[in-house]
Amino acid sequence: MEVTPIPEIEQILQIVEKSELKSIRFEFCDFHGICRSKEVPANRIERYLEDGINFAVPTFTLDLKANVVEGTGYGEEVDFKDMTAKPDLDTFSILPWQRDTARFVCDLYFEGSPLSACSRGALKRLLKNIDYAPVAAGELEFYLLNDGNTYFNKPSMVYSTGVRVDPKFMLRKIRDGMDEMGIDVIAYNHEFSPSQYEVNIHHTDLLKAADNVFTFKNAVKEIASIEGLLATFMPKPFTEEAGNSFHIHQSLSDGETNLFHDESDKHGLSDLAYWFIGGQLKFGPEITAFLCPTINSYKRLKPMTFAPYNVLWGLDNRTTYIRIPPERDGGTRVENRLPDASANPYLVFTLLFGAGLEGIKKKMDPGDPFEGNAYVAEAEILPQSLGEAIELAEKSKFCRDVLGKEFVKGFLAVKRFEVERFENYVTDWELEEYMWHL
Repeated sequence: MEVTPIPEIEQILQIVEKSELKSIRFEFCDFHGICRSKEVPANRIERYLEDGINFAVPTFTLDLKANVVEGTGYGEEVDFKDMTAKPDLDTFSILPWQRDTARFVCDLYFEGSPLSACSRGALKRLLKNIDYAPVAAGELEFYLLNDGNTYFNKPSMVYSTGVRVDPKFMLRKIRDGMDEMGIDVIAYNHEFSPSQYEVNIHHTDLLKAADNVFTFKNAVKEIASIEGLLATFMPKPFTEEAGNSFHIHQSLSDGETNLFHDESDKHGLSDLAYWFIGGQLKFGPEITAFLCPTINSYKRLKPMTFAPYNVLWGLDNRTTYIRIPPERDGGTRVENRLPDASANPYLVFTLLFGAGLEGIKKKMDPGDPFEGNAYVAEAEILPQSLGEAIELAEKSKFCRDVLGKEFVKGFLAVKRFEVERFENYVTDWELEEYMWHL
């Protein structure tokens, strides 16, 4: 279901009055992909629709413990000043789980110019230089927890639905909320582990696809919280259970035709599709820090987990980094299985399409598709720690070209600090392993 855009401020004000809205939320996406926001009384929004609303630029210096990280370029280097969040009027929507409140997704500006730290801005810059119509969709996995324990404690199996695996019908509540916001959920089910779920969102144009994922993740957390539950997109929350992935389905169109399909090719793929795959294989390791952005992410990228390990591609092969689903014609697409569910969706779409388009520009040959179990193949291995991934990203000209050097500097400064904090932290595993014996 598509929502008709409401581009004019007067139309928005009329809807606010007619719907008896009390609050309007102005949202933006931080480095971590987290929704930051302010709410204002509905009767005071006109000035904010025109001029935007201010937030502190140092928001982009914060790690997940609210520590201010030095060296990002967004703290003392800019005197801890304000930035301005200007609402994208096309993103206006009423929150179904909080019906007296509506929201906008905002773009960020600093001293009159686009803020380099804005990941949505990075995606919009990429879109300005694309000769094709990019199309994308996301599949996200998450856990629902109750006081740190699984939401339900009965035996469960993948591809299950109904009250036996979802006693509060949380998936239905999430689907209904997304439907009312114009986000088309096409399928949902229980995943591998107890209280783990997957939701598939329908494909759409690239910016809308990223907005949909950003909205979806925050919505899932809010709907779960209303029910007294915690929703987590943490990549690997339990040692013995499955990780949470964020699979990306990608194609290019001329506005009508899927340009990745070629019926004359033995695999049904066009040259554009092959080159697109080649670009994502080429740049995969150096963009991993942005697609798998936490210490915990790398506990997911292990053999025999259905998460990628080697930099390989295959035809309908779930052990490879890139999988080509079996649909052809309009359904021909490239599935990248590397990102985890904690990743910032704007960064994921920017870097993956940037890599694919660079592959097209330079006609990068991906070689033949891999057949068999990719986990036992002799091939380049993806980074196996956040520290290793940061080193590759710091050396990457591609990342600087696509995201901007200021963005890369700020993001990696926050991530390096995360690694430093972790390396100084004594874990429960260490206590259990060593304290009694040593």
